[in-house]
Amino acid sequence: MKPSLHAQLQPVANALDRLQSDDGTIAGDCEEWLSILRADALKPHLTTVMKHFKEAVTDNQFLANLLHRKYKGKHLSEADEEAVRQLLLKLHPEHPEVIADLCAFTAGSDPFPASLLSSTCVDRMSHVVWWTSVSTVKLQM
Repeated sequence: MKPSLHAQLQPVANALDRLQSDDGTIAGDCEEWLSILRADALKPHLTTVMKHFKEAVTDNQFLANLLHRKYKGKHLSEADEEAVRQLLLKLHPEHPEVIADLCAFTAGSDPFPASLLSSTCVDRMSHVVWWTSVSTVKLQM
């Protein structure tokens, strides 16, 4: 049975509310689009939703989502993650080690301290302070 119109519009309305917020981020916007793709109520419209997703979201936004300390690309497909790695290699061909750093970040391993990856730290610290803390800790290692 097809979901009601209200059930179909609810995930879109919720996403639009968050996308238009004053404190939105590129990574968060990408996450909203990914949540729309996962919405069961929108499965009958997946082709249309996917078309708009591909028009709206780029590899640069996938990169922002993957580097976000809260999202860490958890909802990206393997193809999207590979596109991000290829983008990084294209942007920084002289530094292929950036891929290893990206993998370490998403896995939550060295040189990223577990204390800075805790939900308490991630939820309470601003993005700038968090990344500054990570780079300071990394430089001391």
